[in-house]
Amino acid sequence: MRKFRNQFQPLAISVTFWWLLVWESLQGLATDKETAQGLTSCLLPVVYWHHKMEQSKKPKAKKKCRKAWEQASIEIKVHPFSESLSISEMERWLTWAENMVRQFHRSSSAVEGRNGCLSQMYHNGRGLSEKRLKALTVIHNYGIKREDGTTAATRLFDIEFPGLFSWLLDEMGELPLPRKGRERVISNPLKLLGVPS
Repeated sequence: MRKFRNQFQPLAISVTFWWLLVWESLQGLATDKETAQGLTSCLLPVVYWHHKMEQSKKPKAKKKCRKAWEQASIEIKVHPFSESLSISEMERWLTWAENMVRQFHRSSSAVEGRNGCLSQMYHNGRGLSEKRLKALTVIHNYGIKREDGTTAATRLFDIEFPGLFSWLLDEMGELPLPRKGRERVISNPLKLLGVPS
């Protein structure tokens, strides 16, 4: 049980830090208790699940996120918090909630990065591909230098070779321009809601 608890401790610390960030942000904006409660219990879940739904690539995960988003949208619709705000105030708080959701993603990315690193280490332990082995051989023969400044190729052929990086830059030539991306459509996480009166 202790091993299981220690495994998720960094993620729990990140989530706790994020909640502290949310509450500090709300105190800085001088919100009253009812508004703060509505923002954290209603608006943040709507924006979070909408963000996760937009981000998900797997249909099964997307379906679960959509269901959670729809449920959160229904809850915010019946909550007195949403009825008390004007359209401009709702837009202001929506911008705040989107910023907080992006911060949550960043605060948990350290743990995800660690897991990705561990995954790569596991993958590396399974052997080297032919391409990777060739690249490592070239780096070893032409790039790594001894204390006297010579590479393995220089000692073998008794010829001075150009630096590996400068040679690569000369051979590579001009890089192509990046492709033009599609214009990003920003969807509204509150589109299920009616306009407050």
